[in-house]
Amino acid sequence: MAISMPQPAHRTRLLILSHERIGPKMAGPGIRCHALAGVMARHAQVCLAMPAGSTLPDSGAPFEAVQFEPGQWGTIERQVREANVILLPSDMAWHFPTGRVHSLAGNRRLRSIDAGMAGHLRARI
Repeated sequence: MAISMPQPAHRTRLLILSHERIGPKMAGPGIRCHALAGVMARHAQVCLAMPAGSTLPDSGAPFEAVQFEPGQWGTIERQVREANVILLPSDMAWHFPTGRVHSLAGNRRLRSIDAGMAGHLRARI
């Protein structure tokens, strides 16, 4: 007998901000953000925001991918507003107007990738 688990009325919208380019020759931080987006897509609606010049190595990725221009708030503002949870390297806050990420986060959960929060985040989504 199969047991059907009830699905939440809405899925958590997770925004992962990568400060490194994503693509065929990505460095460690880019690899981690790309891999984390793939894993978290099983549990949440994920948007991976990548710096301009990035290219997804896998066109069949189970998450949305967008590019932004570091330091140009308008290129990432919509994704920040739509997210319930924002995961970013702590140094990313310097790329945006003072307090903008924090003030827009409002009651959203804002977590730093640097703090090793991926396991805790998954458990709470």
